[in-house]
Amino acid sequence: MQKGRRLQAGGDLQGAYAAFSDAVLRAPGNRDAVIRRDAARAALVRSYDREATQAFQRQNLDLAIARWDRVLELDPGNQKARLERERAIELKKRMSEKFGTTK
Repeated sequence: MQKGRRLQAGGDLQGAYAAFSDAVLRAPGNRDAVIRRDAARAALVRSYDREATQAFQRQNLDLAIARWDRVLELDPGNQKARLERERAIELKKRMSEKFGTTK
């Protein structure tokens, strides 16, 4: 828990999520660990979604798709990420057909 708090305070959301997840595995009844893990996961989802949206706007489609993949790993039911990912894949396909290259 202390490691997770330190990492979160330092801005390392991935590390904090991993540390809190480990704490939950070690002590499933630890309500604080569950709450902190879920909060870190939600913050990671928001961060990846923001990065994906920005990458899509810059037409960096590979990065956008990769970030939405991460969102879906953390939140498989995220319909927005699923739809945006499909949109990016479709745009990448159209760009490839038209220009012969992909970004």
